[in-house]
Amino acid sequence: FDSALPKRERIGNVLVHRIGFTAERSTMADLQRFPLKLNKYLYQIVASLYAFQLHAKYRYDGVWAMMAHAVGIAAAIFKLMAPSVTYILTLQEGDPPEYIERLARPVWPLFRYAFRSPDVVQVISTFLGRWAKRMGYPGRPLVVPNAVNAKHFSQTYAPAELDALKQKLGKKKDDVFLITTSRLVHKNAVDDVIRALPKLPKKVRFLVLGIGPDEQMLHDIAKREGVSERVQFLGQIGHTELPRYLKISDIFVRPSRAGLFQKTRRMRSRLP
Repeated sequence: FDSALPKRERIGNVLVHRIGFTAERSTMADLQRFPLKLNKYLYQIVASLYAFQLHAKYRYDGVWAMMAHAVGIAAAIFKLMAPSVTYILTLQEGDPPEYIERLARPVWPLFRYAFRSPDVVQVISTFLGRWAKRMGYPGRPLVVPNAVNAKHFSQTYAPAELDALKQKLGKKKDDVFLITTSRLVHKNAVDDVIRALPKLPKKVRFLVLGIGPDEQMLHDIAKREGVSERVQFLGQIGHTELPRYLKISDIFVRPSRAGLFQKTRRMRSRLP
């Protein structure tokens, strides 16, 4: 979405094609504004047609869709135009399926086809595998859970190295650092943590690692709640540096409105 980026770029052995509206010096917050907000809706058609044009030149062996609600329709339309190309769909949605399905109602036939047409559906959980079957996938979903490099996150650092990071972030002896690492979107409930800070001792501070369209809104909430000095928005921290920030923190916080939705739905189903 940044107009400064080239429309076509080779990164390593990957050829990247960028499509859609862009804006000059755009930020993640601009994704919620016109015209960038239109990209989410137009992408399904534009991407499939553009991919078919590329296929005519490169003759692809497969098409891979990462998340049904984001690109499943685009890949399914491509599959209609190029049925001999293998279509792989990965499901790793964090939002409740019912919520995603409600958003997809205007294009429901195509959305269902995104589940029915893949040659392979790979999921990160059995829960999402059941969703794929309910949506019409005729095969057996392949479960490949998300993985973590335990060795990378359990490594130790020199005390002086960690002290330097504490000093950089202004951590005092008695401070308690909460930390979260997530996309800054409504589902991940970072706003709830910020709203809780006034109820906690002033020595409790909050490190927010990540970017997303809700970033400006979260800044505004912190200011409105009078805790701007206790919340540090650190942006996108690379995977290499992330363990250091976790090491100098005291409490990891990772709320999710999606999990709350599922729990509430299960509780309601048990009511008489």
